[in-house]
Amino acid sequence: MLMVLIVGNVLLQIPIGWLADRISRKNLICYLAFGTVAGSILLVWLIDGSMLIWPMLFVWGAVAFGTYTVAMVELGDRFTGTLLLDGNSAFGLMWGIGGIIGPSVVGSAMNLIGPEGLPVTLGILFGILGITAGLMPLSRAKSNLPAQTNIR
Repeated sequence: MLMVLIVGNVLLQIPIGWLADRISRKNLICYLAFGTVAGSILLVWLIDGSMLIWPMLFVWGAVAFGTYTVAMVELGDRFTGTLLLDGNSAFGLMWGIGGIIGPSVVGSAMNLIGPEGLPVTLGILFGILGITAGLMPLSRAKSNLPAQTNIR
């Protein structure tokens, strides 16, 4: 199952990147986040042996991981110089913190409600992401802050 998620992620990143260059990234992150929520709901129903789980996992892997790709593209468009370096460092730090805290949160949810704890937790988190992205102002081509060229 994990392999199908990863293959979907790898094969559909180019189309997602293409979309990120052509439509509002804010909207695209919302679409991807709510697509992940829909996949979370479907997973609960399809996990019991339906063959539809395989194409669903393929697409779900792409939309879930696609949020990271589009967020990185947005970061690169908003900032330059050391601000880009700082933003990328902060992004990586938050990704790492999520990697440390996430398994404990998902594991606790699975202890409370069973195997459905994984898709429920992911659905809630991606729902929060979609709502937050929807409330954010539209993207700017570049940050209004001056580019810094010195590295601290």
